Amino acid sequence: MDTLIFTDNNSYQEAKRPFTNAISIIQGVVNAYNAMPIDNLTTNELNRAFADYDSLIFDKLTADQPVVLSGLTLNKSKAMAIMEHPAGYAAFVTAVLIAQDKLTSMRIAPTNPQAYFQIGANDIVEISPVLDAQLLEANKYYTRSTRAEKEKAFAEAVVSAFNANDIAVYYSGSGLDTAAIIKRLLNKDNTINHKVLNQYKEGMATMEVLQLH
Repeated sequence: MDTLIFTDNNSYQEAKRPFTNAISIIQGVVNAYNAMPIDNLTTNELNRAFADYDSLIFDKLTADQPVVLSGLTLNKSKAMAIMEHPAGYAAFVTAVLIAQDKLTSMRIAPTNPQAYFQIGANDIVEISPVLDAQLLEANKYYTRSTRAEKEKAFAEAVVSAFNANDIAVYYSGSGLDTAAIIKRLLNKDNTINHKVLNQYKEGMATMEVLQLH
């Protein structure tokens, strides 16, 4: 059974930062859309608002009914070209184009905002709970074997010994917390990083806890 060692909250927040910064960009598009005299934008319509906005607005204006001219059914793009646009349409399109450029520069897919964001209460844009959970999980460290469990216990014992003797401050220069020290002692596969451990050994020649390994 996997056991959580610790969560690297600093790395989690850093991974989340680009999406947090992009919220105001998405919000600008949502606000511009909602300023038009049509139903407010929903999460399920976010992708269409960015990638196929004329089709989305056409469906809203016509209640999904086709436009027929002289017996011919017009496709949506041609129909939108001759239809009167709702008030605020030009401002909305401008907001979309600006947002697409900004998101592209931030390496966030500008035509797939639903993968990252949702529209919550009071039409406020939020990071998708699914994305948030994925980012958090990516920054959690687990033991995945009996040996790893023993190495985790050993690393924790080493950390306790160093903390008691203030060795952590000596090596970090600023005083690492327990999770950070464990992260340094363990490789990504949860085996002991002996190079780092040897550095610690050199800092403390006599330490009973080292006999555990």
